Amino acid sequence: MNTQVLERTAARKARGSKAVLVAFVAAGLVLTGCRDASPGGSATQTPPVTTPADTSEALDGPAVFAVLPKYFLYASGAGAWGTALIVDETGAFTGEWHDWEAGSSGPDHPAGTRFVCEFTGRFVDVKQVNPYEYSMRVDGFTTTSDPTPTTVEGVLVSPCEPGTQPVGFTSADEFRFYLPGSPVSALPQALVQWERLDDPTQSLTFYALYNVNGSESFRGFFENEY
Repeated sequence: MNTQVLERTAARKARGSKAVLVAFVAAGLVLTGCRDASPGGSATQTPPVTTPADTSEALDGPAVFAVLPKYFLYASGAGAWGTALIVDETGAFTGEWHDWEAGSSGPDHPAGTRFVCEFTGRFVDVKQVNPYEYSMRVDGFTTTSDPTPTTVEGVLVSPCEPGTQPVGFTSADEFRFYLPGSPVSALPQALVQWERLDDPTQSLTFYALYNVNGSESFRGFFENEY
């Protein structure tokens, strides 16, 4: 693994909470506001990350989470939907999916409907695949939303049912972490298309978390990047 990349970012790890997660979901819609609702939309721009050539040492197992971004987002600003994660230093995560439908209204909720699904789980069995890629799988995935609908300021808040698989965790089992410096030519095609990585000779400039079975891609952020 490229330890110089990880060491440069370790000091920027931030502490998470439910309030931070909610704020991150909201900020994520701004970050992805220039993206179309479909995977063919244009990608959010991020500053390039310079990756040193030294890849002599790997961080094994949960140790990798101590130096990776804590916040991950899979969202479309144009579509008003998104799934956000906070991943702690053990690989445990909390997350929230939401989708806003202004047209789904009624007499008691004239401002529309907000669909919400909160969940928890853990990334386990972390293994290095190559200097810029890690594999892992999801364990203990559980939806935690109270399934009782409520109305807040004219908006119907409709939680998911137990057992729901939110967007980003479709058929979730194996995930991959891709570090800055990963060759675009070696990335999954669904990730390349979603992020509009049109030049296969270039390298990844951000952290990506990829759901293998669902072909769904999260982008990683440090606290000062949203």
